[in-house]
Amino acid sequence: MNKFENISLLPHYAQIFGMGPLTDRLKALTEASPVAVGGVGGSGTRMIAEALSAFGMHQPGFVTQAQDNLSFPPLGQILRSPCGRAGPRDAVASHVIRLFEDIVRADPKDTRSPGSWFFKVPAVFFWLKEFADYFPAFRYIHVLRNGIDMSCSRNRRQAETWRYYFGIGGELIPRRMLDYWIAANRFALEQAEEWLAGRYYVLRFDDVCLRPSIELERLAGFLEIQVNDELLAQVASAIRPPTSIGRGKALLEQNAFSAEQLDAVRNLGFRC
Repeated sequence: MNKFENISLLPHYAQIFGMGPLTDRLKALTEASPVAVGGVGGSGTRMIAEALSAFGMHQPGFVTQAQDNLSFPPLGQILRSPCGRAGPRDAVASHVIRLFEDIVRADPKDTRSPGSWFFKVPAVFFWLKEFADYFPAFRYIHVLRNGIDMSCSRNRRQAETWRYYFGIGGELIPRRMLDYWIAANRFALEQAEEWLAGRYYVLRFDDVCLRPSIELERLAGFLEIQVNDELLAQVASAIRPPTSIGRGKALLEQNAFSAEQLDAVRNLGFRC
């Protein structure tokens, strides 16, 4: 039931094509709104998802070893399809998210109480408005990792998919990877502030690696989760800073980036 060329669509979402014109905007049936974890691919969202699980939160649906939620709806593909273009964008998006909510509500674990469930989809920051419209208390954790190190990342799937949205063409050499990192993070923070003011949290991966107990305690505070000292110490002890921290230093020494790029990295909270 694939309605798109070269796109594998979860059969659960294919039913959207039999619903006719979608003009009414739906709202959540689930009382407990989710927390989403996102960021530029390779920013450390997996580590944060694992911490949330350790805190007692649940991620429903089909979740990979890297903690990516493959049950997340293919919003972009559907909205670009003839079905998606047949109705108002916000109405169509709400129907697609309702199908995602159906997966959540069918999960046997607790997703009904406040702070009980989350999903990790790095590129979710492109859809903050749609989720904020649907879930009344939707919250978002944006994970930031030093852009100089990220410019060397081999995790380029998100950048390959979304870079044209920001007008970034050509081979993804480190300089262009940094361009994407700057543009994507600026966009994410602007969207979060516009649609989720007071309901989003910026978490710097490098800070979590440097002082895990402090940063995880702050994160638990944002989530309004009660975490005792024993659990906090246990979760913090599981944080293993990757050897890739600092991998971009050689590029700095080679003057691989422009002054404007370095200013942008500093403005996003990192030394370089």
